[in-house]
This record gives sequence, C-alpha cells and structure tokens, in this order.
Amino acid sequence: MARGALMVVFFAAMAVLAPSGLGAQVVSGVVTSGADGQPVRGAFITLLDGTGTEVENSLTGPDGVFSFRAPSEGEFTLRVEHIAFEAHEGTRITAREEEPARVAVQLETAVLALEGFEVTVSDDGCAVDPNSSELLRVMWSRAQQVLRIMSWADEGNRFSYELVGFTRDVNSGGDRIEAETGSRIYGWGTQPFVTVADPGSLERGFVSGRRGQRVFTAPDAALLLSDSFLDRYCLTPGGETPDAQYIGIRFQPRDRRAPGAIDGVVWFDVESMSPAYFSFAYINVDYGEASGAATGRIDLGTLESGLWYVKSWTIRTPRIGIQNWDGGVREVLVGFREDGGQVVQYAEGRDVRLSRRGSGAISGSVVDGRTGDPLTGATVFLASTSVATETSDVGAFSFDGLRAGDYRLAVDHPLFQ
Repeated sequence: MARGALMVVFFAAMAVLAPSGLGAQVVSGVVTSGADGQPVRGAFITLLDGTGTEVENSLTGPDGVFSFRAPSEGEFTLRVEHIAFEAHEGTRITAREEEPARVAVQLETAVLALEGFEVTVSDDGCAVDPNSSELLRVMWSRAQQVLRIMSWADEGNRFSYELVGFTRDVNSGGDRIEAETGSRIYGWGTQPFVTVADPGSLERGFVSGRRGQRVFTAPDAALLLSDSFLDRYCLTPGGETPDAQYIGIRFQPRDRRAPGAIDGVVWFDVESMSPAYFSFAYINVDYGEASGAATGRIDLGTLESGLWYVKSWTIRTPRIGIQNWDGGVREVLVGFREDGGQVVQYAEGRDVRLSRRGSGAISGSVVDGRTGDPLTGATVFLASTSVATETSDVGAFSFDGLRAGDYRLAVDHPLFQ
C-alpha cells in the first residue's frame, strides 16, 4: 500500500527584529494612503542594500509606523508593498550612526481591470513570462508578495494556534469514507507543518520513492517564488470559478511529460484581487488511474496585522493494493488517503490564551431518504473530531459550544448506509 505523506507549506507569525550590532542604524517611518492620508496597516517593508539584496524586513503597525535597524551605515533603498496598493520602490535612505533615518511613504491605490486578460504565449502554450500581460504580472506579483511575507515571518516568529487534523481513507471513486481519524492540537511554534519539497523537486518531480512506496510533496513559498519555478513552469489565465468569485492563474510544467509534476491554479478573490487558495493535481504518476486524481488544496488566511498563514489544507494521495491477474499479480488503485487540517484559532505571541469553547451552534434533523420520516437513534458526529450526538425521537440533533469554522457532518445508523 502506498502511504501518502502530508506535506504542507509555510505558516506565518510576527517577527521581532533585533539589533545586528552596536553600530546598527535605526530606520523608521510611516506609510499612508495617498487617497485619504490614512495610515496603512500591514504594509511589508523591505530594506535593500546597494546591490539590491534584501537586508531587513518589517510590517507596519496599526498607525502605519515601522522601525528596524540597518545592518551598517551606508546608502539603502526602501521597498513598500501592500496587497491593496501599488508597490513603491525608490526611496533612498542614508543610514548614519549619529542620527536616525526617518521617512514618510504614500501609497497609491491599485486599480485592476479584469477585461482583456490575454497573454502572449510561446509555441508550447506557455506565457513567455508573467509580464506578457499587465493583469497577469500584477496578479502574480501579488501572489509573490503574500508568499514573501509568509516566508519572512516564518524565519523567526512564534504564534499560538489550535488546529484540527484528519486522516481518512476513501474509496477509488472518492465518494465513500472507509476509515477516518482526527486530532485537535493546541500548540506554540513557528510552523507545526512543513513541506519536504526542495528545489530538486522541480527537476525530479513532486512524487518520489519506489513504486508502491510513493511520497507526495507540495511546493512551499520559497519554491513558488523562485526563478527556477518559472524556468520549468509556465503561467496562463486559469479561468474563473462557477460563481465568478475567484479568478485564477494556472501553472503547468513546460515539459508536459515530466514525471510527478503538478498542474494547478492560484485563485484570487475578484473583489480584493488577493490570493485566496491554490489547488493542484499530481500528473504523470505511474499509477495511471491516479494521475490527475491525486490532488492538493491549500487555503490562505490573513491576520489584522497583515500577516498571512495557511488556514486549511488537504492532500489526496493514492492507496495501492495487489490483485491476482493473469497468473500473477499487479498493483491496482484501491482508493485514496486524504490528509489535512484546519487552523481554527491563530494568534501572534506565545502566551496567548486560546478559547477552548466557542459560541457557535449547529442543529438539524435526519430523515429516511426513501420515506421522509424522521430517523431516531442515528449517530451524528462532527467528522475529524470526537464530538457526536444521537437524534431524538423526531430525528433532531444539535451541537453547541463550537468555535467559528467549517465543519463536516457524518451520520451513522445500523439500518442505513
């Protein structure tokens, strides 16, 4: 049996930047909106040295203020980014030991037109680069901005969290759960889940190991940000969801036959034009039935401070069995394993007291699908948790004390499937 490994990417928290030396120079400033002069919270600040190398980062607070220390005296450039504004770069800063460097930056509101989403493509159907379309360029740069914040924040930050995880086995059709376990974890750290993908995954694929012992990995922020990713993957318009709430950028391998590659879409909220989630499928997997059916989805969330994090994820990988066939045996797809989880509480800092009980509730009723009669004695439970209840003599059930989040209900009754 092939066991799919849960591989998830990048969590975010708030960094505390410490002096890098006694001679380090304080750089501070305020970021405001050019439209109304209001402070901009959650702007991502980057200090670049004379070679264009990033040397310090920070986020603006509620008052639009930021502060950090330059690594040395000298000339630097400031880059300021926010998902709702045009990026600003070019403010020159001279850092001297004897006096703090203070700057004021105004950002202009970003305006995107969704019409005319066309790109110039090469013979293989790939966009030549993200700049082949202004809309594609801006959308991809916004995705990179979010991933940069997540990657930076993950380097040395701490956060408190509560997460609910699950592992379930489903049949080959993906429509019936055969087994499921769940867990609830309260913790503190930088990132409770990590990916084992590395730059080599672009060359060898995101599926590794011998046949029957496959390991499936997912890309992380650094990999998606890399020039190497665009060297091997191309970007094209990814269409929109049926409800027109999201518009996508599709990424595909330039070599359509590359083993263990991924084919996916970064989905953007149409209203805010910020990345909401990305979904992908593993392709060219040597289990023919599983190619394209092994999938992943990672949803993003944001805190009021402007930090982004992974809110929920699901990775589906194939389960392989042995079947007698033509006097011998062969491997066949018997189902899928789904690993995933959801962060239900997330806060910056280690000593944050997280609520163990919420104020939400779910109620409903269970009926016989053939007759419509109330079904008494059915067990209703919140999947991936230990919470369950029984229906009353009128088929009613209810749960209370729930925290905000998405829940999946499951029902069991000895007389029904």
